[in-house]
Amino acid sequence: MAEMQMERLRLKRVDEAMEIIEQARTFLRESGSTQWQKGYPFRETLVADAKAQTGWVLVQGDAIIGYVCIDFAGEPVYDVIDGAWLTSGPYGTIHRMAIGTAARGKGCSRALFEQAEQLALEEGIQSLRIDTAEANSIMQHLIEQMGYRYCGIVQHSEGPRLAYEKLLH
Repeated sequence: MAEMQMERLRLKRVDEAMEIIEQARTFLRESGSTQWQKGYPFRETLVADAKAQTGWVLVQGDAIIGYVCIDFAGEPVYDVIDGAWLTSGPYGTIHRMAIGTAARGKGCSRALFEQAEQLALEEGIQSLRIDTAEANSIMQHLIEQMGYRYCGIVQHSEGPRLAYEKLLH
């Protein structure tokens, strides 16, 4: 089995990354979650991620098996929280994490989280934030397993989201 590696999303591979998003969308729907069921994230979202160099793909051999956006520009949705963040300083944000069907259950999500943490530390950022839908219990479990603490509720365009933060060392 080929080793997994992280690479920045290139424009020529957006459609491949979008297929991973579609597989995750199907998984969410089958799991009873309404998250990502109204079209978001769109292809244009991933194009913007690639252009901003915030999109990352997890590849095995030549195949894309996972996708994540890791952004250090701040998230306006996080400006208002029903609760309290752990920090008030600069932070990174993890968005649009998706694992392909064939790669699910093989540690790929952990690899994406670890990449986000490594990039944040390289940028001098000491915390990461993430949110997910209340019905996405699988992601909630993973987020908590990775050491993130629940901080409250933020209002996303698709509805309220559970918000988490992790302090990095």
